[in-house]
Amino acid sequence: MLFKANHALEKVADYTKLPDGTWIVEVPALRLRVTGDSPTDCRFRLLDEFDSRLAAWIVGVTEAEPPSESQVFPQI
Repeated sequence: MLFKANHALEKVADYTKLPDGTWIVEVPALRLRVTGDSPTDCRFRLLDEFDSRLAAWIVGVTEAEPPSESQVFPQI
């Protein structure tokens, strides 16, 4: 599900290995940022964060009460 969104996120995601050996992935345009033990771990966490935001947006639209700015674009 969301195959095209998954690939789009991968195209724009910026992975960085930190000095302590952990990884960080960021998508600045969407204010998405997660850390993990490996690039694969980061990828799944990134997808989970994107999924949570999309779900909040869908529920907000259907309830005629949009999600707050902090739900859709939390501070990094």
